[in-house]
Amino acid sequence: MSPQQPVSSESNPKVVELEVKLKRAYKTIKKLRTRVAELDSQQELLTSSTVRLPPEYPQFSSQRRYRSRSQPSVLALISVASLALVIGGLGAIAKFFFPHLFPEWIKLIPLRVTAATSSPLSLVSTQASSTSASSTQTSSVSELVYNVTEEPLLDYNLELQTIVDQVVRQVSEQQLSTSSLSLHLIDVQTQTFAEYRSQTPRFPASIAKLFWMVALFSQVEAGLQPTEKIQYTSECQTDICTLIQKSDNGAASRILDQLTQTSSQPNQPDKNYENWLKKRYSVNHFFQKAGYRNINISQKNFPVPEINMEEPQDWDLKMRGNPQKPIRNRITAEQTGRLMYEIVTQTAVSPVASSEMMKLLEQNLDPQIWTQEDRNSIAGFLGESLTEFDIRFFSKVGWTSQNRFEVAFIQSKSDNIAYILTVFGEDRDYAESEDIFPLISRLVYDRMKSLNSQE
Repeated sequence: MSPQQPVSSESNPKVVELEVKLKRAYKTIKKLRTRVAELDSQQELLTSSTVRLPPEYPQFSSQRRYRSRSQPSVLALISVASLALVIGGLGAIAKFFFPHLFPEWIKLIPLRVTAATSSPLSLVSTQASSTSASSTQTSSVSELVYNVTEEPLLDYNLELQTIVDQVVRQVSEQQLSTSSLSLHLIDVQTQTFAEYRSQTPRFPASIAKLFWMVALFSQVEAGLQPTEKIQYTSECQTDICTLIQKSDNGAASRILDQLTQTSSQPNQPDKNYENWLKKRYSVNHFFQKAGYRNINISQKNFPVPEINMEEPQDWDLKMRGNPQKPIRNRITAEQTGRLMYEIVTQTAVSPVASSEMMKLLEQNLDPQIWTQEDRNSIAGFLGESLTEFDIRFFSKVGWTSQNRFEVAFIQSKSDNIAYILTVFGEDRDYAESEDIFPLISRLVYDRMKSLNSQE
């Protein structure tokens, strides 16, 4: 039998057995990687605050509080490495003998939302269900659940891991902290991935706006928000446009208020705080119930000049708990890469909504037409070193004095590559470096191009 001949997995027992082994191995490695991330964040969670943590945050008993973290992490990493060899080998065999299992190209469908449309959203209600429009309009925002309820089944790939490892070495050579680095790389066409510390929760800065965008599109399609909330204009004057393309904190503040039916109004009655907090946490539950474990995107980005808040005040401050070790937004690079993957493959909310979100995320890499906002999200970031290539580039950045983050989808039809690269650098040195992200991006692009040419 020629390797090029398609083989039906339904009729070939060997293919079925191979697919089962791949799925089992992947589930095991996911569990181990999750445990490593939980151990890494254990101490921070224990000392973060004296107030109630957001629901579904991991809780650790006092019996485990002083356990050494080094030994379990090492054992887990060894197990991960061993499984990586197995999965990588199986994946390579599968791709060689059964190429029909791997799609060749992701097509972006140019669609535009003109009205609220139906979508496979899941509404989980504690009350009796109703099909009336009025019932839908009055549903609690906490009932809305992201429609992609399971993580995409991506196979671990040793060739991609080699690229990630090279990035880590490059970062080390630049005298930057590798412990402050998270990487997640997805080859969209082969549905494979590699990573480095991608399950470590980190303060996401404006990356949270990517998640708020998805939540807003979900509420619009569920009939909980008017269609006008997601309308796109060439002048970029709507909140959804300025949220993504200008990373405007004022737009973000308004959208988070709309998503959670809360406000940052000062001097609210203390008796209403618990109800306010529950509503604000609803944006966490929206993703948590869909498998985004322990994600926290319930806090606003500051400053917000429109409401005269340079920093959190009143309940926005109270929800952070201990000022010496505050609870803050937390997202992992893997979660960010997953969300971008779901948008790219048009499964986030609906194909129409995903297509609209892609339009908001696309960046023009031509330096001659960059606006100041473009420079803020391209210069010093992943797109800067790719301006010479004929590619489509979609991204969202996060940048403060203490970190530099970005998730990007890069597609080159001429080189037949399509991948998602997520880079989190949670350290002042990353924030101040204008060279490291362009260096990382060019290395990954060159390696992905070389890898594709060998196939």
